[in-house]
Amino acid sequence: MKVNVSFFRHGESQANIVQHEMKCGDIRHLFMRDPTLTESGKQKSVKSQETAPEADIIISSQLLRAIQTGLWTYPKRFIHVIPYLNELGGGRDNAPHDKEQQKEILGNDFYRVIFTESFPEVNFMIYLQKHILPRFKNKKDTVNISMFTHSRFMKKYLKMTLSELPNNSMVTREYELDV
Repeated sequence: MKVNVSFFRHGESQANIVQHEMKCGDIRHLFMRDPTLTESGKQKSVKSQETAPEADIIISSQLLRAIQTGLWTYPKRFIHVIPYLNELGGGRDNAPHDKEQQKEILGNDFYRVIFTESFPEVNFMIYLQKHILPRFKNKKDTVNISMFTHSRFMKKYLKMTLSELPNNSMVTREYELDV
């Protein structure tokens, strides 16, 4: 099955501001639990509606900044929150709030967020093949997935440098996957 995955890096978060405004080596952003987008991050996410590709399904990491970016990029669509897309790194900034706290923070948009339970798969690609692509087994043409995630996750899967992955960036890759 041919699959196009559009990897979106989340918009600018509160932690990004703390990390980049401080002196090199400052780690205060690591103590911010599941930070949300800044106003600039929200506005750029809304603007990305203009260039966001059509998607059969929209998926996101469990972290608020990725969920919010997906909600504002695709304002009429549901966001499927799945495991294996979170930032690859420690710190409270990469620890999601529980669903009740996220519901309070997301407010009226929370009804468009669908949470998926974890499965024992090893990584995202295995999860994709076992749990997402079978939904589209009767689709004749390419399956298009928009994924909202984080810089280090994208660096690992796309073999890119962090400087090539600014906030709100999008990179699309085509895969041929078995279902």
